[in-house]
Amino acid sequence: MKRCNYCNREIASKSGPHCDKCIKNQAKYGAPTTCKYCKLPAAFVDQKCVHCAYSERKNGPPKECPNCRQKAAFKDPAKPGKLCCRPCALKFGKDTSSKHRRHSEHATTSKTSKHSKERSSHSHSTSQHKSFTSNALASIMPVIGKNVNSLTPSTSGITMLGMESPEEKIQQLRERNEELQRQVINLQKQLREKQERVVELEAEKYLRDNEAADKVKEIKGLFDSTVTKLQKQIEQLHKELATKKK
Repeated sequence: MKRCNYCNREIASKSGPHCDKCIKNQAKYGAPTTCKYCKLPAAFVDQKCVHCAYSERKNGPPKECPNCRQKAAFKDPAKPGKLCCRPCALKFGKDTSSKHRRHSEHATTSKTSKHSKERSSHSHSTSQHKSFTSNALASIMPVIGKNVNSLTPSTSGITMLGMESPEEKIQQLRERNEELQRQVINLQKQLREKQERVVELEAEKYLRDNEAADKVKEIKGLFDSTVTKLQKQIEQLHKELATKKK
């Protein structure tokens, strides 16, 4: 994965230098300028990037980010807690993803090494167990012959339980824990992607609303100009009519 040169969003490594959204905005509004809040080169309208424009409209003016001291953090009532500007949030997400990848790679390497050691240990233990069992059986067979009828179901169950391997159960729990951690990481990634998509859609609505408002303003101005022109023509005709009557 790499990041868009404009908005700094994650994009596929095989794609171009810009994300699809920035490419569309550039085709529509021209080359972006630097956002006056977050300083990312992604301001297509009013010197604000899509994220900052939408956040300002929804949550009010930006506050100072406690991380970089840049006045670009927006307080979201739906997300109480520490403020964070978009560049710092993106940086934090990138660091977190790298940390998760390193953890996953380390876990895979440790797991492979651990399996190898456990197989060697298990083979050695099995050999010792067989030797011990052969010797033990030779010594206890006479006793078993006398007492086999006196064994109760509960005694037999305890004997069988003693033959289970706790190492195998521990390994199963470890593998299950690693699988759950991977699922949590994937769910967190999906949640971040969906949140970014929601912001994009709301930002698109904000831009469309601005365009509609500008269009309405333009039409209203044209209407007022036409009405004024017609009123002047009517006044002129009234004057001409009054002159002819005299």
